[in-house]
Amino acid sequence: EGWPELELLLRCEAALVLPGADAAEALAQIADEATINGLPALSLGAWLQCAMLSSAGAQDPELARRAADTALSLMSQGIESTHVDRALRWLAPARALAVCGEIPRARGLLMRGQQWVQSASTEHVPPECARAFLEQHPLNLLLRETPLPTS
Repeated sequence: EGWPELELLLRCEAALVLPGADAAEALAQIADEATINGLPALSLGAWLQCAMLSSAGAQDPELARRAADTALSLMSQGIESTHVDRALRWLAPARALAVCGEIPRARGLLMRGQQWVQSASTEHVPPECARAFLEQHPLNLLLRETPLPTS
């Protein structure tokens, strides 16, 4: 009744402050619950956050791969997540796949993400806000400045 995903959204936010691998594992569980409950957009957001966190410091490469592959599958179906930053659509799976040694896939995602952030700044962001969008938004900046993996 009302907004059924609210509890899961709040759990996603709470999971982000858990220590170490606990955060990524909690997000994977939330993503699975969202899928079971027919909430693919929420599932996508949780998988993207899971991919980003599980790839940090190569905490859990297998979870990173699962998160990246699941997120990419959902995005290929046209699913959009409204509760996570759009830059994560490229950055999170790219980082996760790089940790797993899937360099060509990671490189391709980063290149597409870097093209997106640049084109979005010129096509969709008012000129007076473009510099902030590119240089002050932390995830857009990280996406732009992440070097393409080579090995």
